[in-house]
Amino acid sequence: MTATESQPDLILHNGRFTTLDRANPVASAVAIKDGRFVAVGHDADVMPLAGRATKVVDLEGRGALPGLID
Repeated sequence: MTATESQPDLILHNGRFTTLDRANPVASAVAIKDGRFVAVGHDADVMPLAGRATKVVDLEGRGALPGLID
């Protein structure tokens, strides 16, 4: 796998995400690859995953809810 193949397609950062994980109930950034979450955490942890082709969206402190599709 090349570096480009492992980089997320989208990073949403500077946001408020409720994770429903008791150990880490709140996150500020997520990374998405091929429609799936590949990282959830703080900006400092997720932003280094961005590559040249990664779309990065600053949520400016807004909350976001993931849509779950079964």
